Amino acid sequence: MKNVIKTIFFLITIVAFMGCSNDDDSSVDEVLPTGTGKIIFYSFEDINCGTITITLDGRGNGTMDSAMLPSSTVHCQDTHSSMHYFRDLPQGDYTFTASCTSYNWSGSISLGNGTCYSYALSIGSAN
Repeated sequence: MKNVIKTIFFLITIVAFMGCSNDDDSSVDEVLPTGTGKIIFYSFEDINCGTITITLDGRGNGTMDSAMLPSSTVHCQDTHSSMHYFRDLPQGDYTFTASCTSYNWSGSISLGNGTCYSYALSIGSAN
């Protein structure tokens, strides 16, 4: 019985520390509801092209400033005008487009169960 309790405690501890994962080496530490995920768009570069409009297929539009973030890490729960979040997304594949006065971006993202995917927009990654 003690081994069963220890095993259950160990499994609960592991699940509690898993948090949400990301797909581009940014730091994340938010636990997301089962079956959902989050996509974050941001830039660590001063793109200097005004407002960036982002469209995620089937999920609408969002905007963010083209100025760079003041930090070198992105966390799932961060908020900043140079970031945009699409929250409570079902797991699956998504395509996106983003644009400002000087640049355009497009791509696809595969979002897993309970994950937080962060996507960096940069001048070098523009189409």
